[in-house]
Amino acid sequence: MSSEVVDEEILNIYELLLRDNEPEVRSEAVAKVPIMARYCTGSLLIEKVIPIIKEQLASDASQHVKGSMAQSICDLAESLSKEDTIAHILPPVTAIMKDSATEVRVSLM
Repeated sequence: MSSEVVDEEILNIYELLLRDNEPEVRSEAVAKVPIMARYCTGSLLIEKVIPIIKEQLASDASQHVKGSMAQSICDLAESLSKEDTIAHILPPVTAIMKDSATEVRVSLM
């Protein structure tokens, strides 16, 4: 599948899954971010997906969702350049390390 198809058709649906009302749906969607990253362009990943992850990390009530984010955010770094990783992945990782829930912090490993 080409990145253009993913960028134009699938990414919009994926964004809805990341913002779903159900924590189980958000958790599964965020767990698949590294897979999605392989099929979309890095610029749209930075523009559309990473802001949702940052927003949810700061406000999601579900520790399970935050734990899934912690696991997938590190894998996401493999799809980005060193500069983009420092600029866009390091801040959420730092926030995860400061989370009050041990389960969330341990998920980084």
